[in-house]
Amino acid sequence: MGFAGNWECLSRSSFGDSTTYWYIKEENGVYSGVSEAFGAKTEFSSVKFENNKFTCQLSMNMGGMQMSLVMEGEYDPETDTITGSSNSSMGVTPFTGKRMPE
Repeated sequence: MGFAGNWECLSRSSFGDSTTYWYIKEENGVYSGVSEAFGAKTEFSSVKFENNKFTCQLSMNMGGMQMSLVMEGEYDPETDTITGSSNSSMGVTPFTGKRMPE
């Protein structure tokens, strides 16, 4: 199936658990996407995927503060899941993701 598709990602941090939805598209080998969190959709500024490893970057406004996030991880084709971490000025937060129906 690959990395393109809709993902439900669960992040666990000291602030609690949160769910984010990713909508990843692939067209002619070029990836793009949107992240939906806390009721707001934000377009990824960069989505890279190669050898089952991904990096997604975005910049969003959280409580009046601009924050840049880099999500890095791996896609497991055997289980059709993703795992990784989100890195920001607030620290590193691990996440897991499962594919949602289209």
